[in-house]
Amino acid sequence: MVEHVIRGLFVDLDDTLYDYEPCEKRGRAALAELATARFNWSPAMFEEAFQTARKRVKERFSGPSGHHRLLYIVELLSAAGELDCLAITREWERAYWSSYLDKAVLRHKTQSLLDDARAHGAKVAIVTDLVLEVQLWKLTHFDLFRSIDALAV
Repeated sequence: MVEHVIRGLFVDLDDTLYDYEPCEKRGRAALAELATARFNWSPAMFEEAFQTARKRVKERFSGPSGHHRLLYIVELLSAAGELDCLAITREWERAYWSSYLDKAVLRHKTQSLLDDARAHGAKVAIVTDLVLEVQLWKLTHFDLFRSIDALAV
C-alpha cells in the first residue's frame, strides 16, 4: 500500500478562500460615495472614471501593482483635476478596503482545510498577485496568520 503525504498546500487568497465579487462591489460603492459627493458625479460618471483609471494603471504596470487600488485612486483623482489628490488618496483607499473587508467572509470549511493540512504536517502558503500591504490586511481580517506558514506575493 502506498501512503500519500501532502507536504505543502499552496492556495490563492482572492476569490478562492472568500468570495471576491461582493467585497469588491462594496469597496467600489464606498469610493463612489466619496467621488459623487466631492465631484457631484452621477454613479455612471464615477464608474466610467474608475474604469478609465483602472485601465490606465493596468497599461503602465504589470503584476501586483496593476491591481493596486491606491494607484487606481490616484489616477482617478488626478484625472478629475483634484489638486489635493495625494492628500486624500490614502483616506479613499482605506475607505475602499474597510468597506471591502466588511463584506469579506471565509468560504465554508476554509479554516478547517488549512488547519487540517498543517495538523498533518503540511506547510501552507498563500500565493497571491496583489500587493503585500493589502494582503496583510486581509490575512489579519480573516485571522489566518496562525494557519499559514508563508505568503508568496
